[in-house]
Amino acid sequence: MMHDFFVAVGYKQGKERLQQVSVSDEDLNSFFENPSLLSSEFKLKKLQDFLKAESYLFRRQFAQSLKLNRKISILATSQEDEQTVNLTNSKEKGIQVLMGAKNAEKYLPKMLNSIERVFKNVDKWAFITLNDCSEDATSIILKEHKSSCSKRIHIKNESSSCNVSHVKNKLFQIAKTIQDEYPYAYMVDADDEVLPAILDLYEEIKESDADCVIGSHEVVDLEEKSRISNANNFYDYKFCFGTWASIINLKCVPNDGLCFRSEYACHEDAMFYARMFFNKKNIICKNTKPVYRHFLRKGSVSIDSDQEKRKNNWFRFQGLLSNLFEDEKVKSFCTIATKDCWNEFVLMAKTLRKHHNEPLIVCGDGFIKYIIEKYDIQNCEFHKIELEEVKRPYWADVSYHNFKPLTLKYLPIEKALEVYKNTLFVDSDFIFLRPFEEQVSGDLAITPHYRLKKELSYNQMFGEYNTGLIFVRDKYFPQWWKDSIYQESRFTDQHCVNNAKTFFSIKEFDQTHNIGFWRAYNSDTNKESIQKALKIEISEDIFINGKKANSFHVHTFLNEKEGHWINFRNFVLDCLKKCEKHNWILKEIEQLK
Repeated sequence: MMHDFFVAVGYKQGKERLQQVSVSDEDLNSFFENPSLLSSEFKLKKLQDFLKAESYLFRRQFAQSLKLNRKISILATSQEDEQTVNLTNSKEKGIQVLMGAKNAEKYLPKMLNSIERVFKNVDKWAFITLNDCSEDATSIILKEHKSSCSKRIHIKNESSSCNVSHVKNKLFQIAKTIQDEYPYAYMVDADDEVLPAILDLYEEIKESDADCVIGSHEVVDLEEKSRISNANNFYDYKFCFGTWASIINLKCVPNDGLCFRSEYACHEDAMFYARMFFNKKNIICKNTKPVYRHFLRKGSVSIDSDQEKRKNNWFRFQGLLSNLFEDEKVKSFCTIATKDCWNEFVLMAKTLRKHHNEPLIVCGDGFIKYIIEKYDIQNCEFHKIELEEVKRPYWADVSYHNFKPLTLKYLPIEKALEVYKNTLFVDSDFIFLRPFEEQVSGDLAITPHYRLKKELSYNQMFGEYNTGLIFVRDKYFPQWWKDSIYQESRFTDQHCVNNAKTFFSIKEFDQTHNIGFWRAYNSDTNKESIQKALKIEISEDIFINGKKANSFHVHTFLNEKEGHWINFRNFVLDCLKKCEKHNWILKEIEQLK
């Protein structure tokens, strides 16, 4: 079976590649026929080149089949050249210079010379270049370039990128693979020039360990007139500084490298910075001499000859930017429900309608459509879902969750945003106690788990946020979430949302919203312990930490006799019973049993 597997993925290519790195026929046969007899050192040293030439999926399966004890670095595309020039002190925090290049033969030598001139005396720096299917001499210039860097990685895109965002994301993806030794990244364009003051930013970020350090830069226009953009004016310029004016701490970059939104034809840097700022990243603006010389070129997106197109791009960008800081009330609600949870859905809808008349978009199976009509849920838009078509994510062995509706939670958000400016997604097992009166800024708002301090370690497995309540107004979020559920999430649909701050500006709801059992995970042996852990008090209303509670997230109709959900459910029912204002909800629960 092992042999058949290797034939299917390219036995001939693999054999030829192994022979190129001087693997004997005897070792080659042993490798394919009985890999368990080979030492880990042999597998790692002799086969690393071969592994890098194949797809990520193949490398992962291959490494698992050989039971390697050491992680093999992941590169996204075929590698043309990798060389280690200098061995340096591994404890030194190194910096990576990242550069994409496409048909840049005219300007590339000048940029390469400036990089060498600035970084030649830096003890530990890496140089990562990406040739984006150039049709001129760019590839030759990059391959023949000799560098003083301590580590060099040069790759070639297998297919031309749609725009500069794809290239930058790919560079970040590669940079993450050597982050332990080189934690800081400096991204440059192939047609500009690096200036010595960039080393001042490098010293600043090493000392402060900030998320990003931004410096001043020089801009040379089409008439070769120059002006200085001062770092102190970063915010006045609406964040319009390129990544080449800053050094970024790679701890802020997710493993997949996705930081730049590909749908932006330009201003992708500005949106990246704006979201970092909105998400309260530690950004330092350092007024230095110019750290970079940026040349405006004819034919570039930002200097498009079509002035009307350029103006439209600018106004579109300003609209997106203003969305980050403009407060908005909820325009619609949405949820997903199936036959298994029909009574929870009805209870959620009834408590919602007690306070709100905004449209409710529901994605569900055929039975839910019947339930909507039977209980006369007003202003409700129904969309049928096909559960049998849902692909199984790799985390779907979690036995106590039905992965199919979880995997489709992005769908009602997508449907709502097709019509309405924003939407509030709620799980079907929600109880609204008060109107949702939040004025929300940013692309989305979501609730942290707010776990007890002694239970914060659970966030590593289950995620930092609970996805039972999400306010969304960025139309890109549903597709991002769908992709991330399959590619990044470790636990149901929600673990991947940890990475949302890379792409979206996020507001966090306070503790009055989305109150669930996880806030007192190990304190739920009785009602008193839960009440103490949550700091809930009951008088004329239900209060949490001195503020009126907005919503509970609770499985009200579970039949089990014990467990975290059951103990918390009993606690919530007791709260509703003690608070006369909310007694009506208990009557609805009795009717739905």
